[in-house]
Amino acid sequence: MNCVNYLTVLQVVVLIVFNYSLYASATSITKELPNPHPEYELTTMSKYGSFTIILGGTNYLYRLIMKNLEKEVETNIGPRLDNPYCFNLENDQCEKKLYNSYIKVLLINNKRLQQDEIIICTSLFQGSCGKRNVTTLELLPGYSDTSGHREPVVANNKSATTVAFLAPGPSKDGTTPSTVMYVGASWTNTGLRGIRGLVPAFSSRKIENFSFTFVDVATKSYTMMDDISRDSFPIRYIYGFTSGNFSYMGTIQKPRVNAKNYVSKMIRVCLFDKHFYSYAEAKLICEFNGKTYNLLKTAKVSKPGRHLAVALGISEDDDVLFGMFGHGHPNDPINSNKESAMCIYPIRKVNKVFTLNIKTCFKGNGRTGPEHISAPRNCQSTPFDIDNEYCGKYDFNTPINGPKSIKAQRAISIDTTASSLIVTTTYAGYTVAFIGTRTGHIKKVLIESSTIATEYDDITADPGFPILKDMVFDEVEQFLYVLSPNKLVKIVVQNCSQYTTCKECKGANDPYCGWCSLENKCSLAQECPEYDSALKWMGYNGETCTKITQVYPEKIQRDKNLAKTTTVKTSFL
Repeated sequence: MNCVNYLTVLQVVVLIVFNYSLYASATSITKELPNPHPEYELTTMSKYGSFTIILGGTNYLYRLIMKNLEKEVETNIGPRLDNPYCFNLENDQCEKKLYNSYIKVLLINNKRLQQDEIIICTSLFQGSCGKRNVTTLELLPGYSDTSGHREPVVANNKSATTVAFLAPGPSKDGTTPSTVMYVGASWTNTGLRGIRGLVPAFSSRKIENFSFTFVDVATKSYTMMDDISRDSFPIRYIYGFTSGNFSYMGTIQKPRVNAKNYVSKMIRVCLFDKHFYSYAEAKLICEFNGKTYNLLKTAKVSKPGRHLAVALGISEDDDVLFGMFGHGHPNDPINSNKESAMCIYPIRKVNKVFTLNIKTCFKGNGRTGPEHISAPRNCQSTPFDIDNEYCGKYDFNTPINGPKSIKAQRAISIDTTASSLIVTTTYAGYTVAFIGTRTGHIKKVLIESSTIATEYDDITADPGFPILKDMVFDEVEQFLYVLSPNKLVKIVVQNCSQYTTCKECKGANDPYCGWCSLENKCSLAQECPEYDSALKWMGYNGETCTKITQVYPEKIQRDKNLAKTTTVKTSFL
């Protein structure tokens, strides 16, 4: 169908929406680094600056050039002579043997005034931490991986979970902010029980020497599990982050000590609460049509894109927790449901639930808890006003095990187990998630609202092997770096130029890509001049494709202050 339209120059308005089928994308993998020591698994990585990746695996640590994945430095961190039943390895009566070094924490501390440093905690030496030079990977002065007394900080075997992150915390005076390390560590039975009992469930630690941020006779900056509950109440730490004035930790645990089922929970503590009086827990619920996805698999806090922010009724500057959940029992993966679901929680909503639970207790309703930390007591009624920024001002009605849960409806489900997640936004304001799976795939998902998300691409990164949790972008988010036990893979985030027609471009349903009609190409929004003008850049869900068959006159003088009329003959595709 041909038609003649009389329009102001470069303004063509088409009100037809057309749905296209999904087009297969060209290969997205641009570079791979096979495991330099395939006898040991790769396990974790951190981005350092704009050009470097610090890659960690069992017994080895590597420094890589981000652009080409070239290995710059390699250092051996294990096996080492160790004995988890000896507190001081210099004791001559301590019989030692070689143990593998499993990295439990790998962080880059760039808050120092002089030299950035790597913080690394491994399963060796009671689960202790050390520091290394970020350039040479050598141990910094004062740290050894062969001898000496160690502060037990993290889980000391391969399977037990540990999550740690750097965030603001209280200094000695309790008010001035400083950088501390928040640590959640699972209980293990590896080694002497008395030594393992020195490792709290959740703590904040000084990054200078990894001691607790604050300790006195009555209080301390950690929560310790009740000794009786440790063996029967496993806690799996999944993800930790900071937002506003609080630090958070997502976990899988039982709802009660004597329960058999498992739930997901969010732990929260105020950044500047050196006593941990503000410690609180609340159940994290993800559901759809009466089905509850009870196991948090992976999560990420990110900012929403413009369209999602509007749908959620929040600002683009607000933090949002994106979580992937499974269903079943964490210790029975064979019989557990392989399906995973995404649920979305604005942090503003999360904090409202915590505030409500704390207020409820301060009104004298309910009991403190949870019971695996301290014996529940009746909440005390008080006249004190509790607001959203309550920071543990009072030494009673603590800890809080909230009766009200943090709930969300499922946005999307995938037919496999999710293992990693990273979320970003496009220039055009869309929110995109990259979901790693246990089967080695990367699923690209467009998130439109708290209950609507669409998978638009599936990339096979390492078939049959899990995608590990530490996915990172390069500085301009052109590439995504994906880790499995076998390899590090560099994936292009989008490849709009592979689509040569408008139909292919829009049919890909890729929120990064749109048809730049003036230049007759598929491109990013920012690559199309004046992309926000009508029909100059047509996104995946925008106007239908048009074909300009004739323009009269062919040339006119460009003047933004003067409206001119031209005749544009178009046809709808």
